[in-house]
Amino acid sequence: MHRVVALALLGLTVLTWGAQASDSDGLRRATEKWRSARGESEGIEVYLRRVVASDSAFNHDPGLAVQHLGPDMRREYDALQYLLTTTLKSQFLGLSTDELRAEWLRRYWRLNDPTPTTPENERQREHDRRVAEVAPRFRARRAARMGRTRACSHHVR
Repeated sequence: MHRVVALALLGLTVLTWGAQASDSDGLRRATEKWRSARGESEGIEVYLRRVVASDSAFNHDPGLAVQHLGPDMRREYDALQYLLTTTLKSQFLGLSTDELRAEWLRRYWRLNDPTPTTPENERQREHDRRVAEVAPRFRARRAARMGRTRACSHHVR
């Protein structure tokens, strides 16, 4: 409990300090301080387990779950699969509803935001730009889905 309060106070201090910083180095330092206080050494899987734990119908063997994704979540997964570890893929695909997957995605991008002190998620914006650039190139080869090719994976990462 004390750690949560301390992290919240540190977050507010960093946000205030980052907002006052006039140069990008100051904002970068504020972000690094926030990230180190957040305990990033644990890995993103740990933070996303809360969504998994809230799903009473979570599928621990999500082998066929890709076929059960709604169209929007299928597009999200097809674009994101190149960034996900095996554990993260299992978490995403094992969730029972697209609403839970949407919450998982929201948290995933929030945790991967390189500068959480700014309103925009630069990492997500760059990922979306790369996917938009690559998708038309591979659509001709792989019908409506992005192909699981090394070239596509390399460009999206």
